[in-house]
Amino acid sequence: MPRKIGGWHLDSIKERDEHASARRIANERSKSGKGVGRHTSMVIETFAAVKTLDSLRMNPSHIHEYTAKIVWDGNLGGGTADYAGYSRAHSIEMQGKPCLLGSSDVAFRGDASRHNPEDLLVAALSACHMLSYLALCARSGVSVVAYEDEASAVLVCDDKGGGRFSEVTLRPRVTITDASREDLALRLHATAHERCFIASSCNAPIKLECEIIVQAPNAETSVLS
Repeated sequence: MPRKIGGWHLDSIKERDEHASARRIANERSKSGKGVGRHTSMVIETFAAVKTLDSLRMNPSHIHEYTAKIVWDGNLGGGTADYAGYSRAHSIEMQGKPCLLGSSDVAFRGDASRHNPEDLLVAALSACHMLSYLALCARSGVSVVAYEDEASAVLVCDDKGGGRFSEVTLRPRVTITDASREDLALRLHATAHERCFIASSCNAPIKLECEIIVQAPNAETSVLS
């Protein structure tokens, strides 16, 4: 097991606008024994950003549009005459891409074998952060050889039939090759969060529990061909 050698605080991230701020706490740093590699971790706690299109000052030439077609196929014969009498099954279709089979969460009478909107939102936040981060690393001279994230979220329901995510946590575990880039690799997570399209469109607090691993010398890395 790596040996803990203490913690430290990082400066606050500059506010993206008057409605947003982020606080970074590097809560654990550790070094391992010879030949195992070095680990660094950090927690970034963010607050929901509220932005208008005017505040973003978008360049019209940089606007991208996305479409999706949702088809409900859960009519079991009686439509929605009864809350328990219909299926939540539906398909999610995007042109030129494989169809996704959807449902609601099992807590809301859904099918556990199908994706639900809550799953897809957490996955979108995780994937968008990863793609933003990898792009920043490539442009900053940080060689990433492995990346994985075990993201989670908490949904809180109210007594009126609604609810919202109270928190989303991303846990990116990144392996790099150059120990001299370790601190930079850690800091780039904050920038990646700021630039993540999905995170910027989400009003739930997002916490990042980041871990950087420096690949040990002569360690093998799997490469997808």
